[in-house]
Amino acid sequence: AANADKNGGYALDGGQEELKSMICSLGTEIRSIRSGLDELIGVVKEQQFQLEKDLLHKAAGGNPLSSGPGPVRSMSLSRATSSVYRPPSPSAMPPAQQQEMSALCRLGAERGDARSQFQLGTGYLYGRGLDQSFEEALIWLRKAADQGHSKAQYSVGNIFFHGRGVETSEEEAFNWYRKAAMQGHAKAQFMTGSCLENGKGAEQDLAEASKWYRKSAEQGIVDAQHKLALLYKEGRGVPRTGGEAAWWFLKAADQGHAGAASNLGEMYKLASTRAPPPLSQDLQPKRSNSP
Repeated sequence: AANADKNGGYALDGGQEELKSMICSLGTEIRSIRSGLDELIGVVKEQQFQLEKDLLHKAAGGNPLSSGPGPVRSMSLSRATSSVYRPPSPSAMPPAQQQEMSALCRLGAERGDARSQFQLGTGYLYGRGLDQSFEEALIWLRKAADQGHSKAQYSVGNIFFHGRGVETSEEEAFNWYRKAAMQGHAKAQFMTGSCLENGKGAEQDLAEASKWYRKSAEQGIVDAQHKLALLYKEGRGVPRTGGEAAWWFLKAADQGHAGAASNLGEMYKLASTRAPPPLSQDLQPKRSNSP
């Protein structure tokens, strides 16, 4: 316990002084760990950049100053690395690195590498290391999409859906969304469901929409979880099922979806105030006829 000193304050006893010293020491160690982690993160980011650079250099033919003979096989590079490597986000790179990556992407893209075409198209789409150009973005993204690159297919769908540099075409957008969705692209699955629910680019089909929403929802897309819950709540395209609705509202609410949380709250409130159903005739307590 602390002891009162002659000035009316309190002096720490030996045990408390030791505890205070341990806390200070722990704080110093935590700051040292944080500093070490920051340094390690910087090293990892640089290694990621170098690895991405090496992969694009390979796709460009090995020598960025020469065109090199023949095209590379379009998807081999992506398939060989997809399970062990996730490239750094271009938006997180300094401008100088973005420009260097864009130059390498162009060389690989011109040789027919779908991954490089996708990254070059994305650079044009968002102005990363390149002057923004929706027209150039569509050219390169479509080249990659035609080779089966699901992310490029989804991006092309977005370009046509929102009319970025082209005339809006819901039919064209739906076709590209569906192609990406069939390859398991979660966001494309959501957009496929949305188009089918609202009859955009395709004939309205609520049952089919629910199937695509479920595929997307199972991959964690929060808007798909909310949409699927609404279909179950309202009985649109699926049997009206409160349990399924509540489950998917809960999944979406856990990810911070305000609308799902509100709907879930309403369902709980309704359930708590609803009177229990009357017992069926055969379950009613039997009355005695005796006086």
